[in-house]
Amino acid sequence: MRSRWLWAFLTLFACACLVLFGVVGGFFITGVFEERRVDVRVEPPVLLVAPGQEIQVTLTLSNPGKREIRVDSIAVPDAWWEAMPVIRSEPPFLRVESGLGERYLVFQDVVIPPGAAQRIQLTLKALESGRVQGEWAVYLQGGGMALFQMEGAIETRVAQAPSPTVLVTRPTQTPTPTPSMAALAERLARSVVMIVALKVLPNGTLEPVWSGSGTVVDPRGFILTNAHVVLDDFGQPVDDLLILVTQQPDQPPEPAYRARVIQADPKLDLAVIKIDRDADGNLLSKPPDLPAVPLGDSDQLRLGDPLLILGYPGIGGETITLTRGEVSGFTSQPGYGPRAWIKTSATIAGGSSGGLAANLKGELVGIPTLVGAGDTEEVVDCRPLVDTNSDGVIDEKDICVPIGGYINALRPINLARPLIEAALMGKVALPTPRPRVAGPDVNLVEVFYESFDNPTQGYWRADEDETGLTRYEQGYFLVQIKRKEFVFWFTYGEKVLRDMAVSVTVEVKKPTGTGDAGVVCREDPVTGDFYAFSISEDGYYSIWMYRQGETQALIRWTRLPQPDLLQPGRPVEITGLCMGPHLVLLVDGEFIAEVQDTTLTQGQGGFLVGTWDTPGFAVAFDDFYLFEIQP
Repeated sequence: MRSRWLWAFLTLFACACLVLFGVVGGFFITGVFEERRVDVRVEPPVLLVAPGQEIQVTLTLSNPGKREIRVDSIAVPDAWWEAMPVIRSEPPFLRVESGLGERYLVFQDVVIPPGAAQRIQLTLKALESGRVQGEWAVYLQGGGMALFQMEGAIETRVAQAPSPTVLVTRPTQTPTPTPSMAALAERLARSVVMIVALKVLPNGTLEPVWSGSGTVVDPRGFILTNAHVVLDDFGQPVDDLLILVTQQPDQPPEPAYRARVIQADPKLDLAVIKIDRDADGNLLSKPPDLPAVPLGDSDQLRLGDPLLILGYPGIGGETITLTRGEVSGFTSQPGYGPRAWIKTSATIAGGSSGGLAANLKGELVGIPTLVGAGDTEEVVDCRPLVDTNSDGVIDEKDICVPIGGYINALRPINLARPLIEAALMGKVALPTPRPRVAGPDVNLVEVFYESFDNPTQGYWRADEDETGLTRYEQGYFLVQIKRKEFVFWFTYGEKVLRDMAVSVTVEVKKPTGTGDAGVVCREDPVTGDFYAFSISEDGYYSIWMYRQGETQALIRWTRLPQPDLLQPGRPVEITGLCMGPHLVLLVDGEFIAEVQDTTLTQGQGGFLVGTWDTPGFAVAFDDFYLFEIQP
């Protein structure tokens, strides 16, 4: 920590923000994603009854896993229901829901602890003569299912039923029969949602600007989708996310919730969001209970394996869309292995980006991700769809929404598991901001970044003396000045650069009414001369130079367009660009001022804080970036 006495005419500090896409990942925690499983024993599996007769079937459900499971429903094929419906059960089911080709007996509070078993006794009534057979299914809350076969005959003369047999089904370990395609598709559709990105437009209204799809991966409201569906052009979460849920596959989805981003990885283009409010933005009193899709193993996919792909075509109230395809190949990518992409023969509507690709066991194995074609990651169809700048015209000046065109590649679910696991553990990890530069075009190469999250690894040290104090606190670097007309500045001393961009996020913790904060560039490591970009609490900015112990105003203190930027509880990003003779100040990515000076040609970058006539000013610094500007 170094200090300098500044004279009263010191011109201080100006704002700006640089934000850089980065990769934020999680760690695979063994056991977090142990699949919910249930074993089924049927007695008797073959029924011989007379018309009008009632017969009881006992299902013994065993939990072989290490976590509690809850029964959601039992699916009965329509062929069974028409000939031999279930008229009651013990424990009793709440209601019967109709699906495509199936009826669902919906249960509540049927809980099976680890290693335990639960008996469900069903009473069926024979209606007419004939033979029936088909697959029944037990579905678990939060994902997981077991399929089992039963056969029945309704005859005038009833023969002796054969001895009971045992059927044990473990969907995640052994091959099982698959349900009908229509029934499976309808079941999966209940777990697919439409995600509408909402942004505050220049006119102050909160409007939808694009949409995508997502898949519920945990009943508490955790949804897997694409990063570009929930992040803005600068890699940060959009202003809000509206979640529309599927009630019936032949009806448009209905607005039901709001959500926030929990995990996002722009390089993978994957994100996990969590529902936390209702459709009007009110906080939920308890988490939702949504149907979740179990996760499969994308490494087990083979060429030719069939896929069911579900998603929404786009904004406008369209109904959910099913696309059938098959695995047509795999594409590698450095850092992600030979199965970084799954190619499919299906042609998927762009709005389905972030949706679901499932195998015939009803497991999520891929996420439609590329808004393009072939093996490339480039988005080849991006169109302005909404008047985002409120000029009355939809044209190239509006935000380009990359949801058009078609998708024919999937991200494998195995690459998404670390993000899902981290989200379920309550970890929040958003992308490192990418620079928002509104001045001359620049090519930025990151030299140094400090998040201030880890005090033991921080570049600057904690200190305190009669002039002030510095310390790491709650993920930021706190600096307080105890003297009036005093400045602290902090530079990264490992690199001397000619052209550079310096950015830091500042938040006032103890106001004085006149304090300043900003960034430094081209500080000479020998003489200590530097350029400074500063903004003040009372709403002014300045670009100035410290040279040979004196300060010189290059732009005198001038009123900011938004005077209330540097206030308690409001983080503000301050950026300074030193490019040849050009010195450019940006605040929150917006161009504020530019001046030319050739006095200092190279040096180091950093950040600063200062006081005027009132001591005690304290600010928190976060996300400090130093970039080299290259041609």
